[in-house]
Amino acid sequence: VMTNPRIRFTLAATLVSGLLLVGCGSGNGFTVDPAVQAGVNPYVYSWSADDESVTVDRDYLLYVPDEYLDDPAQPWPLVLYLHGSSETSSLEASAQADLPRLVRDIPYRFLMVAPHATEADWYDGAWASDEWTGYLADLISHVGTQVSVDSDRIYVTGASLGGNGAWAMASARPSLPAAVVVLAGYWDLCPECSDWPEDWSDWYPDNVCEMADTPTWVFHSMHDFVVDQEASQVMVDQLQACGSHVRHTWYDDNAHSILGRVFADIEVVDWMLSQGHDGDWPALPDDW
Repeated sequence: VMTNPRIRFTLAATLVSGLLLVGCGSGNGFTVDPAVQAGVNPYVYSWSADDESVTVDRDYLLYVPDEYLDDPAQPWPLVLYLHGSSETSSLEASAQADLPRLVRDIPYRFLMVAPHATEADWYDGAWASDEWTGYLADLISHVGTQVSVDSDRIYVTGASLGGNGAWAMASARPSLPAAVVVLAGYWDLCPECSDWPEDWSDWYPDNVCEMADTPTWVFHSMHDFVVDQEASQVMVDQLQACGSHVRHTWYDDNAHSILGRVFADIEVVDWMLSQGHDGDWPALPDDW
């Protein structure tokens, strides 16, 4: 992977009088080093469950490329990145996940929001339940008050548990993402309800055909030792049956952590950023 020392990502904390202010941390004691990661921001969201109010107070990472700062009024693409279960341990772990690491080295021309879910959240339905997809949609709207987001170029991606969330967002809000990229994912709205099925053939959303018009690219290793490749295969098969031109890439190995190799491929990022809007939006700056 090539790196460009002249370009790094900076912390976006808040917009005041049109200026992007740089912060240095959040109230939970997590120290931000802008040279290492972009920044930490708090977000609170509430929903009603069994006539009781549930409030989620979680931090998220917001990545803003230096090029954006040249003209903060220019709308930019936004990538929603959903991490996997191994990153539920801490926000620090989430910050070191594959895509957050890559955007520190490669000056991709998109904004990125990477929310954090805890292990308890995972067993409570994150990222896939209706409440959590509502949380994610609201978070996207909130980020749009901080930075200038092109509403026609909102992309959803995730790996493993995050892939489950990417499918859930595409199902719950099919008109929101301009494209979806799912890596080693699966469909499961109730992770605490059951173990992995022996047969994935019935594991897809009832409204799968509503997702058919959303450009989608699915990646999975044929011999994934954590999530069976059939979990992705059934989603691809169902989308194709609905007339979708879903793309898929199957790797002939047993890897589960594949996000690094996927997003290091500029072709994938170029494809994603070409969806949802007329005209060209290159993945990298002209001088890269």
